[in-house]
Amino acid sequence: MIETSNVHFFQNKKFQTAQLGCFFRLPLTQENLAYATLLALYQGNVSHRYQTMQQQAARLAELYDVNLSIFPQVRGNQIIFQVRVEWIEPSLILDQDYTNAQVVELARAILLEPLFTDNAGEMLRYTKNELFDEIDEFFDAPDNVAFYDFYQQYYVDHPDYSRTLFGDIDLLHKISLEELHDFHRQLLDAPALVIGTERDVLELTDLVMAKLVTQIPGLKREFTEQNLRIAPVEHDYQEITKQFGAQQAQLFMGYAVLNPPINRWIGNVFTQYLGGDESSILFRNVRERLGAAYAIDALNYNDNNLLVVTAGLEKDKVEASKLVIKDELQKIAAGAIDRQLLEQAKSSLVRQRKMLFDRQKNIMAVKLNAELRGVKESEAEIERQITLVSQKMIQDFASQLLLKESYILE
Repeated sequence: MIETSNVHFFQNKKFQTAQLGCFFRLPLTQENLAYATLLALYQGNVSHRYQTMQQQAARLAELYDVNLSIFPQVRGNQIIFQVRVEWIEPSLILDQDYTNAQVVELARAILLEPLFTDNAGEMLRYTKNELFDEIDEFFDAPDNVAFYDFYQQYYVDHPDYSRTLFGDIDLLHKISLEELHDFHRQLLDAPALVIGTERDVLELTDLVMAKLVTQIPGLKREFTEQNLRIAPVEHDYQEITKQFGAQQAQLFMGYAVLNPPINRWIGNVFTQYLGGDESSILFRNVRERLGAAYAIDALNYNDNNLLVVTAGLEKDKVEASKLVIKDELQKIAAGAIDRQLLEQAKSSLVRQRKMLFDRQKNIMAVKLNAELRGVKESEAEIERQITLVSQKMIQDFASQLLLKESYILE
């Protein structure tokens, strides 16, 4: 492993592809999220070097189908703007003209030199139309509508946290080429991080340091943000029902975690126990016994101090299902915990962690998460923290849950 400030390189000993990730941290506002969403799609389409979509796509294909991914991701009160490039290790290809230098230069051109010439307005309009088509398709699915609207209602007192996708949609219509250019300049100055994996890690280090690092001012700033958490919402309980005309109802129940535990894995074990798979408490009692749910899940949003129970239900069984969910959580808070099922939940989480490392992009995500939080835990330590979660810890976690919203989309 080679590290230089906010630049980290790891030797790839397992996979046939190399990876390079450039990450930029911005505060979560709906304005920032809108700009980041539009810029990500725009950079994925064209750049100053490749001024048509066909040219950029052709260059990616020429280099043995380089995989380019550009997207913003919300983490608590921050946005992480991500530019990831994955390519076949040149040592595995019998082509002397195919090199790491070509791939890094391609990444540099796309990341640092978007198309902002005077005649690029038509391409921006095309990109906006493409984005609005994606947004329309997203809102065609009732579960997407329910998730999006639940989140808006839950953070009604904190508008900047009320959307984790798209940002301010009205603003997206108005963003000009000049304004997007200004945002790109600001992005390069935001706290940044570079992570790379390659078999010849020394060569990749030299290439990235020469072509990228010197041109990203934000790499000199602190990337770690230890205060990612959004405080629990304080509004009173609210019950919301909206009409969509779908065949089944979507139920979202949002619980504020009032005093989150120091061990951040307790919440993950709790949701695995509550609704993680077919052996979970809610699956047994809502889907199998009540026969009410097409799907049911429990999600722990650590950085939001938020636990969400979601279910796709027959419309005439929504109220009965809500009562069962509330009852099961009250039982756990009172200490009624199935010890064998808890052990299964912990084993399942450990197994999921091990499976992460079967895919290279997941390894990149784990390393990004460690740098973002400033927590350098080994997998052995994470596994130890999961296995140490006790019945008492699960009971204490449940006792800190306060129902803040029941959202139903019919």
